[in-house]
Amino acid sequence: KGGKVKKMNVKLIALVTVTVALLSFQGSQAADKRDLSIYGNFRMALNKLNTQTGATVSTNGLEIVNNASRLGFMGGEKREKVSFHYKLELGAVNDDDTSGSGLTPRFYWGLVKTQYGQLMMGRLSTPYKMAGLQLDPFYDTSAGATNAGANFGLSSLTNGFTNDSLVYTSPKIFNYLNLTAGVYIDDADTDQNDYSFGAKLTVNSLNFQLHYLSTHPSSVIANSTLSRDALRFTLNYDYKN
Repeated sequence: KGGKVKKMNVKLIALVTVTVALLSFQGSQAADKRDLSIYGNFRMALNKLNTQTGATVSTNGLEIVNNASRLGFMGGEKREKVSFHYKLELGAVNDDDTSGSGLTPRFYWGLVKTQYGQLMMGRLSTPYKMAGLQLDPFYDTSAGATNAGANFGLSSLTNGFTNDSLVYTSPKIFNYLNLTAGVYIDDADTDQNDYSFGAKLTVNSLNFQLHYLSTHPSSVIANSTLSRDALRFTLNYDYKN
């Protein structure tokens, strides 16, 4: 009996897989617009450094350093009243790759957008992080103390990607204001989920943002190590000639 059940399960899984594939094909034919694109950049730095320890000065040889190279895939499908989008980004290693794969994971998310707002799901950047990212002109470069991520005074919460994320963003209210709310799921039995709330006000080239994070010892949000609250207010001006 166990063998028959197992064979039946395999056949059922195969049938469901074929059905989903057919539905996806039919849906793609009926879609208003579908797109898929591949993007990336190759960044490399050639370094020669002098290091001083006390009275001793040592000079290392030339070295090639990966300066946050990227490889990504993004696409979506647009219907009459709803659109679906996805994005996968990987780090592309061009110097010292100890994993042997040449690629490192960064983020992967899916997004559903309607007239009522958008819902983003997956491994992604929190709205709190994104507000800080806009302030740092050297973000994701090797200009600061790290090869990628935030520099110059921004907290560690401005780095990293958060797994198990659900983030809702409202449509524009009065053509100026967007509200956000996020929950970051703790997979453990304790269910110590993290939360975020925020607002973004855009007036011409001025951008005001206010974001709040509530984190727990489970540390679901990337680089959060304690149970604490975090509040961020940013003001950004983009000059466009």
